[in-house]
Amino acid sequence: MNTIYLLSAGSQLHKNGGRIEVIEKSQQRIYSLLPQDVDSVVAGQHTQISTEAMYLLLQNNCQITYIDRRGKIMAYLGDGHQSLEKLLLQQKAFANFHIVRKLINDTIGIKIANQRKLLAYYASSMNDSILWTASKTIKMYEEKLKQCSSVESARGIEGMASKIYFEAFGNIFDAKRWDWQGRNRRPPRDPINSMLSYGYAFLEREVRAGIAGTGLDPRIGFFHSNNGRKDSLVFDLMEMFRQNIIDKFVLKLINRHSFYPIDFTVDEEIGCKLSEAAGKHWIRYYEDYMEEKRKMLDGLSWRQYIQQEIGNFADSLTMYSCQEEN
Repeated sequence: MNTIYLLSAGSQLHKNGGRIEVIEKSQQRIYSLLPQDVDSVVAGQHTQISTEAMYLLLQNNCQITYIDRRGKIMAYLGDGHQSLEKLLLQQKAFANFHIVRKLINDTIGIKIANQRKLLAYYASSMNDSILWTASKTIKMYEEKLKQCSSVESARGIEGMASKIYFEAFGNIFDAKRWDWQGRNRRPPRDPINSMLSYGYAFLEREVRAGIAGTGLDPRIGFFHSNNGRKDSLVFDLMEMFRQNIIDKFVLKLINRHSFYPIDFTVDEEIGCKLSEAAGKHWIRYYEDYMEEKRKMLDGLSWRQYIQQEIGNFADSLTMYSCQEEN
């Protein structure tokens, strides 16, 4: 998967003949690619994509994502072609709580299990009683979720499990050094929260790409509120991957001393964020991490795993709907 990151102020993306060129603010060409070799483009503020380049990329099924300075997705082009048949299937299935409860266990249940497993792993390796206690408590909520009687009760269970998880999370690293005082966002106020939020924004893009390949409508979800302010299905499916992919990635960066607190800047409006130089390193680390083939995934990369699991979700949605009709 070739992704073009257009994040440095003044960077431009143009069409030159039949190729796509990336140009820095100094007007120096960095590299050029054939449009069919570009899977996605991530563009930040103060960058430019020419109309010709945009049309050429979209014609080749490229997905273009615009993000703000915090990494939050502001706009998304190239959602793929949603199937009317699957749209009607989604609407009907998500109105049936028997199906929704199965989907919640398949997704939110995985999230809570991943939270428990991550804390248990570090509890064992660090011999930390706080992490052990939190892991065992989350196990209780994992069991409660299986018996939930409504989407509202499931949201409450997920919220409590996440609260316990992040209260213990700071025991995995030097919380004082990193100024960690618990999970915060909008804006993130410390380096760890900044990396988590930035990572989740990158994860959102991965999940959107996976949904586009299934023909499902990203706007219609089953867990997060369908209030029209965000694409609910994207955030529903992101839950499966937050801890085992992004949280682990952030902890890996900390443990390997890839970043230090000095690599972050604080702005009153946007909070704490990676410096421009550190942000370039982040992208390289992230792409290597997402593309590495892993034995525990039967030779898949994390990126391929996300696509596989979202495909499995779409298959499950069809299967559960057929079971209800029979």
